[in-house]
Amino acid sequence: MGAVQLLGITKRISNAGAHLVSLTENIDTDTPAGRLMLTILAALAGLELETTRERTAGGRLQAAQQGIMPVAGRGLPMGYRRGQDGRVLLDDPMADAVRAVFSAAQNATPYAVVAARLDAQGIPTQRGGGWTASQVRFIITTEAYYQGVLQFGRHRHADDPTR
Repeated sequence: MGAVQLLGITKRISNAGAHLVSLTENIDTDTPAGRLMLTILAALAGLELETTRERTAGGRLQAAQQGIMPVAGRGLPMGYRRGQDGRVLLDDPMADAVRAVFSAAQNATPYAVVAARLDAQGIPTQRGGGWTASQVRFIITTEAYYQGVLQFGRHRHADDPTR
């Protein structure tokens, strides 16, 4: 909550005929000095929140630049896995499946035909199910596959496990 919102709440309390008194911080919103102190404390809390967000975003970006995908909830593209140190690595069996998608998709073959070929060859999807045209299209059109670039936020990072 920012200083403006806190002052709005304090104003609504005042309009209702009451006032806010904090015994531990010695703040009484019925006095000008009390309202000033409340505003200063709210502004400092807002500053701390913004500083924490900035540091967190900077840490995530730094991790991504070192090859560590900092977002745990978001899955990695098929053919990649997270190593024990958090770095993004090629996952050989799934990387072979991705190569098979590109190999089968040569000569502008329809995605549904490619999916059927992959199923016929027994090449598994990341979750072990059958292939669909939309999965094939996603792999063919995703930059991480055809350019070796992983996207984190607005920043792109080359797929280079040696960094």
